[in-house]
Amino acid sequence: MVSDLQGRDVLIAVVSDGAGSAAHSDVGSRIICDVIHDQVVRFLSGVEEISTTQRVDINEWLLKAIEALESHATQESWAVRDLAGTCLICIAGCNHTVCVQVGDGAIVLNDGDGFVPALWPQRGEYANTTTFLYERSALADAQLIVLPRSDRVAVFSDGIQMVALDYTTQAAPATFWAPLFGFLEQQPSGSSDQLNLALAAWLDRKPILDRTDDDRTLVLASRRGS
Repeated sequence: MVSDLQGRDVLIAVVSDGAGSAAHSDVGSRIICDVIHDQVVRFLSGVEEISTTQRVDINEWLLKAIEALESHATQESWAVRDLAGTCLICIAGCNHTVCVQVGDGAIVLNDGDGFVPALWPQRGEYANTTTFLYERSALADAQLIVLPRSDRVAVFSDGIQMVALDYTTQAAPATFWAPLFGFLEQQPSGSSDQLNLALAAWLDRKPILDRTDDDRTLVLASRRGS
């Protein structure tokens, strides 16, 4: 959580899921998250409203992340593709929500009538493939959408998208999301190790594990509740 030029709280949530075929995807994902977070903080220090976010802005953020991957790969004598990862960015401000997507996973928001995916997970040319951020051609696949304010935000990797999304209707079922946010909103505000452990245990339940064998990353945030 950071403050904008008006002193209002702005949530920055960044999720990167390393490519399964990338030898050092954990390192790459961390670099992507750190660089993107820093770029968004810098961006927010110079704009009055996040609704002004444009394609040129997100291209600059993503390019900085790619350059950081290239630099680290050179330093370690690795191939840059060994650091490949997806990139999901959600910037939730007082009046608007900005969402950026490169690859699979998704961002789910509450629009007042229910839960909706801001953008749909990207698929690659072949089944079970997607776009990864490690080469500059990925900039062309990046998606940007600016939406009205959302009081509930979820950002997650593809490890749970099969249970968190309805592929038939391209929707985000309330039966999955409402209990999660209901539990979150009963807790004191702020981050909590106890909540993180509870969420991790929930994601390790058999009904979820039976439908995925991939990494499960989930960020939840809400303005509602206590």
